[in-house]
Amino acid sequence: MVQNGEDADHEIADTVVAGLLVRVRKRNAKWTLRCRVKGKQFYFTIGSIVALPDPDIVRAAAERAKALLREGSDPAPLFESLMHAPTVAAAEARAAHRTGKVWDWDQARMKFLDACRADNRPDTTRTYRSASGLVDLAGLKGKIITEITSDDIRRIRDSIRARGKVAQSKLTMRTLKALFAWLVEQHDSGLKTNPAKDVATSVKDRPAMLADAITAAESYGNAEAEEELSAENLQLLDKELGGVTPPSARFALQLAFRTVQRRLTAVSAMKSSFRPHHTYGVVWWIHPGILKVGRNRAGEVRRHPHVIPLPPSAQQIVRTALALTRPDNPYLFPQLRLRRASDTGDGHLSERLLNAALAELQKPGRPLHKTQHFSPHSFRGWFTTHVRRLGFSKADTKLILDHSEGRTRDTTDEHYDWEQSLPQKYAILCAWEKLIDTSSLDIAPSDVGEGSSDYVDTTGFGMSSDVIVRGK
Repeated sequence: MVQNGEDADHEIADTVVAGLLVRVRKRNAKWTLRCRVKGKQFYFTIGSIVALPDPDIVRAAAERAKALLREGSDPAPLFESLMHAPTVAAAEARAAHRTGKVWDWDQARMKFLDACRADNRPDTTRTYRSASGLVDLAGLKGKIITEITSDDIRRIRDSIRARGKVAQSKLTMRTLKALFAWLVEQHDSGLKTNPAKDVATSVKDRPAMLADAITAAESYGNAEAEEELSAENLQLLDKELGGVTPPSARFALQLAFRTVQRRLTAVSAMKSSFRPHHTYGVVWWIHPGILKVGRNRAGEVRRHPHVIPLPPSAQQIVRTALALTRPDNPYLFPQLRLRRASDTGDGHLSERLLNAALAELQKPGRPLHKTQHFSPHSFRGWFTTHVRRLGFSKADTKLILDHSEGRTRDTTDEHYDWEQSLPQKYAILCAWEKLIDTSSLDIAPSDVGEGSSDYVDTTGFGMSSDVIVRGK
């Protein structure tokens, strides 16, 4: 530094960066940049030397400010942000964010999910929202996306793996790669480089040694195999489902159990999707927009629905639910609570409510407590195992599970195939119904009073949100 003048108010010029100086006044001293812009001399205050004690950071900021001035930009936002940032790059990112030129993580995630909601199936959007909202990503909250580095992404991946969630780690990495690839393509995001691009989705564990193989073989011999529910336990579960409240969760679980459709498919069933049929009474036309199998093997977007002929007990469930459900909601099982202030209340029952209800059935003291943990998706595995034993083929089970069905593009042929498959589907579902049904559907007759144990609480179709399993 070189001091100019001997007055109380004086300037000390920096010997490294031209134009950078400290202006000393009676009560303070400030870093200042002096430079000419279009022939005129200007002084730009950078900040107090107390707030900015590191001269190297100030010098870097001064050099960057000169570049901004040559580009015709104002360096003042950079200097304001420098007071609260550890580096010049971070300060510039904060300045860009303050002026709306760069998004932060919360903005980026919200806009990405909005774009997914417009172009993808609901299941895909829910997966992205869940994978990008894990506790392991808490460090990104409020962070400007241009400050997110590849090391940040690696730490997230490794944090999830350290919790033993290897599959979740891979899913989150695929989500982050999709998110940042989308952000780079959005001009308004301000992101120019993808920090997740060169980060591996997963890291290979060290090669297994002989001792590892022996240990694994021994533990495998003592491991508990995935339990298959016996026919007796399936009937017990059917009986237990009759005690689940609210009624909407009960009927949704019973419908999912009898048709072995996915939980989201069950709770998002539209009233209009249940149609009368001259042979089978009622068929369920499941819209392709909510199906997980959304594309065929050639990558073509699926356009046809999945048609299920309902067995008699499932038809009874649907008719009762239609009589109890809210008339102002298009779903058979309306949502029970508003999820946010702007929620209009016209959505469907949360599928998490079904998992919560099954968890209640597996608590200590319940008849199914000693069975392995199960969820609504377990219904599909049990169905496959038991109907195969009844003599049906693997292809037959896929007709119900919606793993394979009419992939041709001709509308007439597709409709003909659906009609031709209905008898086989109906036979399979009736055989499954006979196996599990205990004639215990908890559907109240019209003359049952509130004091009866068979009373159906109609407030469970849009007013009550508690998950309660009625005591036996």
